[in-house]
Amino acid sequence: MLRHGYRRSPISWREISVKGAHGLWIIHNESQKPDLVVYYCHGGGFSMGSSYFYLEFLLALVSLLESDGGYRNPALFALEYTLVPDASFPTQLHQSIAGFEHVRSLVENASKICFSGDSAGATLVLSLLLHIASSPYYEKRRPGYAILISPWVSIVSPNNRDTPSDYLNANSLELYGRQYAGSEKNLTPLDLVKCRRQVDASIYKSNLSAWRSIYAKEGLRGVFFGWSPTFVGYCFQGGGKYGFYEVFKYYYGEKLFPNTNKTVVYLGASASAEFLADMALCPFEAIKVRMQTTLPPFASTLREGWAKVTAKEGYGGLYKGLYPLWGRQIPYTMVKFATFETTVDYIYRTLGKPKESYSALQQTGVSFLGGYIAGIGCAVISHPADVMVSKLNADRQAGEGAAQAMSRIYGSIGFKGLWNGLPVRIVMIGTLTAFQWLIYDSFKVSLGLPTTGGH
Repeated sequence: MLRHGYRRSPISWREISVKGAHGLWIIHNESQKPDLVVYYCHGGGFSMGSSYFYLEFLLALVSLLESDGGYRNPALFALEYTLVPDASFPTQLHQSIAGFEHVRSLVENASKICFSGDSAGATLVLSLLLHIASSPYYEKRRPGYAILISPWVSIVSPNNRDTPSDYLNANSLELYGRQYAGSEKNLTPLDLVKCRRQVDASIYKSNLSAWRSIYAKEGLRGVFFGWSPTFVGYCFQGGGKYGFYEVFKYYYGEKLFPNTNKTVVYLGASASAEFLADMALCPFEAIKVRMQTTLPPFASTLREGWAKVTAKEGYGGLYKGLYPLWGRQIPYTMVKFATFETTVDYIYRTLGKPKESYSALQQTGVSFLGGYIAGIGCAVISHPADVMVSKLNADRQAGEGAAQAMSRIYGSIGFKGLWNGLPVRIVMIGTLTAFQWLIYDSFKVSLGLPTTGGH
């Protein structure tokens, strides 16, 4: 009745929509700045309820804060977050962060903000508090209070059995939790865990526990869900990169700069090759990351993901991560090719015999070893940019520039956050790079060409 104008409230309230969130704004006196803002998240198991259901309670709360609480001009923002199954975690957390940023802009000091929520809303507030506590960006921007109305705010409950008087039993709570958390389907075993831990470092205790959890819930199919964007994207990118590298290495080393140091030629040729190859990779990388970091999955297939992105954002949406992709891949490839060539040269010098004196099998074995060593260097040098690519594709807001988005994300995760998931990526990239060189040089041998490096 209040919403549709059948009754008038003595306290000012209105619906507001801000970047990334919307809800109800209630304030005692609209013409003055608030001296306290309550940031409220409603309950309902993340699947039901609305801030409008709480409107009478919220209006009474603001009125009591003014009449009995001693505040001159209290206000309240009630977040209207997306319910499941329309969206699941981390969508609601992102919306709560956007809501907090809006509320923070309305007060002179964040200490004048009080977080509050009931039931599932209290859980959302706890998630938001954990996010704020773990981010250096919010070190001096934290709320002053938190009042949560929920039976599980102490995290561990002494009551572990159902009773006849329970309004919600354990099975109901588990159902709500599963709906909120969504599916844990992903791409490949290593890439799955790597991307999840980049976006949320606390999601799994270890790589092994992550794989066990995913396999237990989704089976083998769930572990390998969404392999197609990576397979297609890296087929295009890999073919272009290795082919362009051979062309640029010959052109730079033999035609343009015949007397230049070989390592400089390797670096220049690999950078040029990667610059072109990434244009083919970028659309598939954008879809892959969204499938990996969105719960429930952004799309079930490459075709579905492509259609969703182009329909909503146009073809430009497939390339919004191109600059950070270059920032990740070009240094990665420069290290990969230069380190590989240098390592293979060193191995043959150490062995003491010309490369041609070894069999094709032995030469490809050297390629495999050199590739693994190069892969380790690649993983380390490119990892911060890889984290940023994952974050940008998962959390870049509409209309936000690349530099602005990266600045916001870095403020949230800090320098330490740029290294989330590095150990598993070392294993993944080392193995991947070793097999890439093994396959590539085996292909060259089958055509009667020499293996790469060592001459």
